[in-house]
Amino acid sequence: MKIFVTVATHEQSFTRLMKQIELAAKDNPQDEFYVQYGYSVVPTGKNIHCEKFMTYSHMKEMYQKCDCVVMHAGPASMFDALNAKITPIIVPRYHDLNEHVNNHQVEFTKFLESKAFPIIAVYKDDSLEDALDDVRKGMAAKGYKSHQQKFCSDLENIIEQLVP
Repeated sequence: MKIFVTVATHEQSFTRLMKQIELAAKDNPQDEFYVQYGYSVVPTGKNIHCEKFMTYSHMKEMYQKCDCVVMHAGPASMFDALNAKITPIIVPRYHDLNEHVNNHQVEFTKFLESKAFPIIAVYKDDSLEDALDDVRKGMAAKGYKSHQQKFCSDLENIIEQLVP
């Protein structure tokens, strides 16, 4: 399985996720991990390929190329994965672990779950490897449908009515 991992550009390290990636890569040598690590420690392993940062177009290519995406709880990254028909494994950053300035990523992930978004959440005591196994077994949720085009069309109609 090809797995894309992204932590985006936040300046606080996400060492916890990088360590989980190293363990998963070691335990699953058949998998290839493509990691955008940002300001985190660089994960090492024979099947781990790393880049500090990626352009948006390169990230979109990775969504198309990979079977699975593991990411921080950033809304833009999450919706990009869903639009690429990939169920994201979301690993929120925690304030008490010095991974972020507050717990908004944890709150956002719980909100997504409460609204039945097709995501797999991995909280601080959960196992990333269990989530990856769910993807391997085809247990990832399917069925996200973007409403972006309809929203934009509706917004255009409203603006046309307001502006002569």
